[in-house]
Amino acid sequence: MVNLGAGSTSKAQPTKRAAKGFITVGVNGGYLRLQFPRSIFEDSKQRYVSLKLKDTPDNRAIADNKAREAQNDLTRYQLGDLTAFDFSLEKYKLDKVIRSPVESQEVLLGELWKKYSDYKSVGASPSTIAKDYQKTERLIQKLPTQSLDDAVQIRDYLRSNCTPNAAKRYMTQINACCEWAFISGLISRNPFVLLKKTLTLPKGQRKTNDVVKHFTSEQRDQILNAFKNHPYYKHYYNYVFFCFFTGCRPSEAIALRWGNISDTHIHFDTTVVEGLDGLTEKDGLKTQDARDFPINESMREFMKSIKPENAKPDDLVFPSPTGKWIDTHNFNNRAWKNVLESLPDVPKLAPYHTRHTFITLCLDRERVTFFEENPCILVKG
Repeated sequence: MVNLGAGSTSKAQPTKRAAKGFITVGVNGGYLRLQFPRSIFEDSKQRYVSLKLKDTPDNRAIADNKAREAQNDLTRYQLGDLTAFDFSLEKYKLDKVIRSPVESQEVLLGELWKKYSDYKSVGASPSTIAKDYQKTERLIQKLPTQSLDDAVQIRDYLRSNCTPNAAKRYMTQINACCEWAFISGLISRNPFVLLKKTLTLPKGQRKTNDVVKHFTSEQRDQILNAFKNHPYYKHYYNYVFFCFFTGCRPSEAIALRWGNISDTHIHFDTTVVEGLDGLTEKDGLKTQDARDFPINESMREFMKSIKPENAKPDDLVFPSPTGKWIDTHNFNNRAWKNVLESLPDVPKLAPYHTRHTFITLCLDRERVTFFEENPCILVKG
């Protein structure tokens, strides 16, 4: 062990075992300081680094950034990079920040976003790249400034030019980008880490419950009947029927091929999503790699009735009228919209609610069966 006296300037040496504990921000005499856990030093003594900043909200943001920088270094050390953490703690003093010549140059938000999206795009869903990263990149290009020193001005621009929901979503993305850049050593602080909390949704738009909307069984049957007899959109009847009676996601049904269907189950393992260059097929599902859906006699007979005689394993089960993937955007805004508008008593819900309908009706059926089998549970009030 290294014995450090009160006035010693020797460096505390790291232990060989994994460090425990977290680096936090504390207050001493009204001033902020970093508090380092005892377990990371061989002499097991706690150490502090005074930041020489009064305890104010703005200074707290600076201190929190510094603590995250130190914690990131410590994590890298724990993972095997033995030079990552400065056990002398000199690096974590605000007046002795170690900078590279490149870091002293201002990095614009657009440059950071490009690096961040390139990093995140590896292995990301094509729809995530197209809908999230590209949309945010276009927003950043419209900002009146891309300087990180103008974070408040960027916040105000979002508030004035976007809906509250969109402004909050964009700020979340920008903050995530700058947090990644800070951890990666590209910037010395993240100015959005607390600023993002100042963008809130109006009371009426906040989620206070998780009520899921769905069609009733009668409304479901009306929709199916309307598709079946529609002069232009009856081609989609099989697709809509399948979505209603399996509860699969529309993107899963669109990607389904005959090779995925057996006499006992349907194997979902791909989806069709909107990519940078239009529709594209993606391996895996939204929350899992694959899913097997057991089918009953009714579904088995339905699948046999719609299967072409010369169907090949790679043929799509629900192709568009032109034999390609169904374009959900066109289907939603043309076929689905027109059919539902012809049914005045049916709520105008999106096609994804076929999934909610299947799940809800299954649960309702289970509840009815349960109480029929356990009548003693019903208590008259």
